[in-house]
Amino acid sequence: LEALSLDTLSLNTVSLNTVSALSPFSGDSSQVPSVPAGADVEPGLVVAVLDTDFAAGHQDLAGVLLPGYDFIEDRVFDPLAPDRQLAASDHGTMVASIIAAPDDAHGIRGVAPGVRILPVRIVPDDGQGTADDMAAGIHWALDPGADLINVSIRPTPNSEPGRRALQPPSRLRFPVVA
Repeated sequence: LEALSLDTLSLNTVSLNTVSALSPFSGDSSQVPSVPAGADVEPGLVVAVLDTDFAAGHQDLAGVLLPGYDFIEDRVFDPLAPDRQLAASDHGTMVASIIAAPDDAHGIRGVAPGVRILPVRIVPDDGQGTADDMAAGIHWALDPGADLINVSIRPTPNSEPGRRALQPPSRLRFPVVA
């Protein structure tokens, strides 16, 4: 991996406000597009979500999160660990829920229930991350078998390292969604 400078990444507040209005935390997910009810999602499809922290104890993520990695604390993300049941920042939880919340009587139905989420924390609770962590997270997610990578942040304007980090690795079955 080519060395990247420590350019700062910022959460995209326009997109976050739009997504927040449709999130499991706002109570209105009626406008979120989804796979039609009863449609098959490819078994075993793994979506890596590179974001803030993830609340493994959230009702919409029960049984959805795989073991991942936390680049902020430099440790494995174990969805069964007691300290992973809550999260200081809800954005990673929200994005993972919108993607993969099961079609059950709790919370929302994700756009693709049945997929598994590979949580990769690359943004600290203050919402600021680095292009290095984003690039490392993208490349790390390939080893455990991510089929698709979701990055719900954007590089600082005119950040070459951030744009390079989003170049889709050739081993992905599907593109990086940023």
